[in-house]
Amino acid sequence: MRRTTAYRPIRSGCTDGRSYPRSGTALWLSLPPGSGLEATTYSYDAVVNRRRRSIPSGLLGWLRYLASPTRRAETLYDLAADRLLIANASAPLANMGFWRNVDPAAPNSLERANLALFDLVNDAAGLDDASRVVDAGSGFGLNAIRVARRAPNCAVVGINRSQVQIAMSRELAGRAGLADRIRFLRADVHELPFADASVDRVLSVEAAFHFHARDRFFAEVYRALVPGGWLSMVDLVPLPPRGPVDRVAWRFTRRGLAIPDANVTTLDAYRASLERAGLEVTVFRSIVADVYPAFRRWQLRQPLRALVRVPPLLALSSAGFLFYPWDYVQVVARRPMQPHDVLRARGR
Repeated sequence: MRRTTAYRPIRSGCTDGRSYPRSGTALWLSLPPGSGLEATTYSYDAVVNRRRRSIPSGLLGWLRYLASPTRRAETLYDLAADRLLIANASAPLANMGFWRNVDPAAPNSLERANLALFDLVNDAAGLDDASRVVDAGSGFGLNAIRVARRAPNCAVVGINRSQVQIAMSRELAGRAGLADRIRFLRADVHELPFADASVDRVLSVEAAFHFHARDRFFAEVYRALVPGGWLSMVDLVPLPPRGPVDRVAWRFTRRGLAIPDANVTTLDAYRASLERAGLEVTVFRSIVADVYPAFRRWQLRQPLRALVRVPPLLALSSAGFLFYPWDYVQVVARRPMQPHDVLRARGR
């Protein structure tokens, strides 16, 4: 059955209430008349304080999170706020980084490794001819900002579920003078709020391991991408446990870091899920040697005064992270162009 490319408004999975036309950078970022959202002031501190009033603070909040049978990444990040990775950086960091040319002992090394990870994803995406870019699992918005600075003709939409991270993302984009070219939506990556064939690039930086149904996400990427559009991403991959020690480590880590059991997989199965969605995989490689060992060395070098700022129950519940067998992949894939797409492109 041929896929429709008709306009589809934003879905119920998004709570921002916006609709996005299919084309045109300015239109793609526009708001419905009378929405009033442009006049809203987003304050990171206000959102954090509101979350702390609505969720029991401190120990009780973490106990309720860890005891919940449906631990969600957005709750984890809302509770942790900007205390997930403590580093001397210009903005909150949430990724392990790409350490090929970065010394973990150097000043600001985690920030430099994070920027190198963003560049790895963005270089592979080929942003020069992209006008509509989606960052799925956009964290604190740092890569969305980096993309907007690098490609001045493109508009960027960050998708996230954490209210705290979205508030910080909007604040950082405003400080960077890019609020007119970047939008951050509280939406579901399994139901991307975009019309069919309306997105040029989908990026995702170390986020998909949290997604409850990666297969659904890949299917949504296929639907939303224009024919010939690209997905560029990196992802942490929990491999199947090798024995009882790994199983114990996984039991703690999945609770602490909100990783669904369904995301324990082999690299072959991971690639197969991309191909089942219809995506044509052009790059699929493990880069774990340039990520995990150096990040672990960076962690072990942190002074006690930094470590004590990490929420204690988070640190204890995710301690198995240091011992579990992880892999880490770079993926570049595209939505193939069908014959009718090629003819349409030639007729322009």
